Amino acid sequence: MPNKIPDYARQYVPDAQTDWKLFDSICYAVKGTASGEEQDYSLMYLQWWKTINIECFESRLQPLFVSHEVAAYGHWIGLCQYQPQRQIKLATPAFKHNHHEKAVINRLAGFEDLIGSHHNAAMVILHEMMHQSLFEAGKNPDHDSIGWAALCGYLGEVLGLPYDYQHLKLTKVPVLDDNGNPIKIPILDGDGNPVLLKNGKPKMKPLRKNIRVPSDAQSRDSKGRFSESKPLAPYSAFYCFPYSEESAFIQHNTTVKTIGKAVEKNDGKPVSIPPQF
Repeated sequence: MPNKIPDYARQYVPDAQTDWKLFDSICYAVKGTASGEEQDYSLMYLQWWKTINIECFESRLQPLFVSHEVAAYGHWIGLCQYQPQRQIKLATPAFKHNHHEKAVINRLAGFEDLIGSHHNAAMVILHEMMHQSLFEAGKNPDHDSIGWAALCGYLGEVLGLPYDYQHLKLTKVPVLDDNGNPIKIPILDGDGNPVLLKNGKPKMKPLRKNIRVPSDAQSRDSKGRFSESKPLAPYSAFYCFPYSEESAFIQHNTTVKTIGKAVEKNDGKPVSIPPQF
């Protein structure tokens, strides 16, 4: 059963339906223009894109090419490109590390049997599809945007991740009936009995529910958490989603520089450059 996008994240997913005929055409084009390993990777990536689109985005993203690229190790492992053409690119390091990432507790349907390196690459595609979703919804696609935090919150729950990513706040809104009118319920006294008006009718109040909405400045508890059950995601975790900066996959693809301008600016100390995606 595909996951349902929660209300607080829905505005960050395009209000559209996937053009599956276009998806089939892209697959056909790959078969006609690529060969060997390049074709195999591209077709495999496209099927993973399809699975994630169905399982996580309610089939609302538009098909695009997903290609296998060669990039400098430690520089980037994934890229969502909007110009000159819409495309997701995966670099070789995205699938070179075979560590089974324990942070991803719940594998998506269809990904249960992927080997570690393939699952890592599929999660990089998911990361790039989050950028794609924000772009197609007309929202800020950057890692530090409210929309990114909302998608991290939603997909973090889907994947069973250990952090609270949601820089969001709880607010109460009226519950509406099918006609869009507020539903009202009786006000009860301390004994659980309806409070009556002078005319004998029960005193009513609007039925409200808690929802989570984006917030730039949500108050935290004394331990700096948004959630009592999960620790607040560190800032770096938004860039590395669905991984943390300390995860084996990220560490494996991190470059440590000991010379150069970056090191000079760091008082001669080594500089770690995590993978970009």
